[in-house]
Amino acid sequence: MITSVRGLLEWKGTDQVFVNVGSVSFQVFVPTSTLDKLGPLGGRVQLHTYLHFRTDQVSLYGFSSAEERSIFHTLLGVTGIGPKLALSLLSSVSPDQIVAAVATDNVSYFTRVPGFGKKTASRLVLELKSELEKGKLGMPVGEAVQQDAEVAAALSALGYNSSEINQALASLQPEPSLSTEEKVKLALQRLSTR
Repeated sequence: MITSVRGLLEWKGTDQVFVNVGSVSFQVFVPTSTLDKLGPLGGRVQLHTYLHFRTDQVSLYGFSSAEERSIFHTLLGVTGIGPKLALSLLSSVSPDQIVAAVATDNVSYFTRVPGFGKKTASRLVLELKSELEKGKLGMPVGEAVQQDAEVAAALSALGYNSSEINQALASLQPEPSLSTEEKVKLALQRLSTR
């Protein structure tokens, strides 16, 4: 198993990179969250990787954190979710947001992700809920994370896309004294000024 790749960033695409490790270059598929964190071409990078085998193909998937890799691996265990769909989900939402949405049974949160219909989203919540209850997701669901999931669901219901929602959530300061409603209002104000 290849658990990480460290080398020079040779090329960046929309969902993949080439990493030169000595005299070998690896094609690594990455979520946009990881792609955004990589530096310029020619710079040194390290990716936490997952090697996926199919009968006709071997693919390497890379992530900026071990946490993202762990969630990716868990997503692959959900019926009907393959690597491309799992990568699409991680490109749209953070691991914390996934865990929070599962903890609050928020199926509609996942339906805004490309490739996720109501059936797939429902199955995801159902199957990951049991993993969460067993403590196998490896991430605690804090109150702030749950609140962020509720804010994201409210913004999604108002028609904002995942990129806008992630920007709004990133702009909110972690303020425990703010209610969910206050955070939604603040996020709407920030979105209206962009």
